Amino acid sequence: MSGLVDTSVFFGAWPFRRLDHSAPAELKAHLSACRVAEAWVAPFEGIFYQDPMTANEALFEKIRGDRFFVQTGVLDLSLPAWRRDAEACLNNLGCGAFKLFPNYHRYALNLPSAAELAELAAKAGVPVCVQLRMQDERGHHPLVKVPGVEVKDLIELAQRCPRTRFLACAGYLRDLKEMRETKNIWAEPSFVESENTLKSAVHAFGSERLVFASHSPLYYFEAAAAKLDVAAEDVSAEVVAAVGSGNVRSLRGMAR
Repeated sequence: MSGLVDTSVFFGAWPFRRLDHSAPAELKAHLSACRVAEAWVAPFEGIFYQDPMTANEALFEKIRGDRFFVQTGVLDLSLPAWRRDAEACLNNLGCGAFKLFPNYHRYALNLPSAAELAELAAKAGVPVCVQLRMQDERGHHPLVKVPGVEVKDLIELAQRCPRTRFLACAGYLRDLKEMRETKNIWAEPSFVESENTLKSAVHAFGSERLVFASHSPLYYFEAAAAKLDVAAEDVSAEVVAAVGSGNVRSLRGMAR
């Protein structure tokens, strides 16, 4: 596939500020103009609605059949009907991945339903994306302060469910270092900030399971893309290409 694969973008309404490119057509046009060939998208409203499936259904209907987007179904594993929702995401909505927000939905990843979903995802051949945070914790609205997901909990879940492929979204550099040895966790560096971000991320996590994500439109796409603009002596062109799109094949369980 030519072009970038962006493994974590959103559309819909973010409750705390107005965002550009938040409608599906606008988001696609913006990302396409920035050399993105495919975007894994989840609805913002799935984080905040009492029933995330209403957000999944409403917003994914707008992009049904559009192969530019990979629908990433938001699940709340604290709800009794989570399994029904997961099956509907796969069978009715055509989702290519699941996305979890344990901190916003107020459950821990040691919940039995987390391991049950992981096994369901492994059987279906789709990855489970775990959103570690949506913002730097220092930038939250003062009445809505949400701590990040405990990385050790994700590691323990991945170790209990070795057939499942997990994508850790929005991890800090220290999180990447902690997850490096868990071979069924992939990671993206949208929240990694350093003088040479990609070099630091590769050093911390390795290059084989590192994938690109922009966290658009909450974060500026151009800032994420600039992380791939590195000197060859810092990160080889082969590694940049793998992070930009090639490593997504293994995240999907496809041969290289």
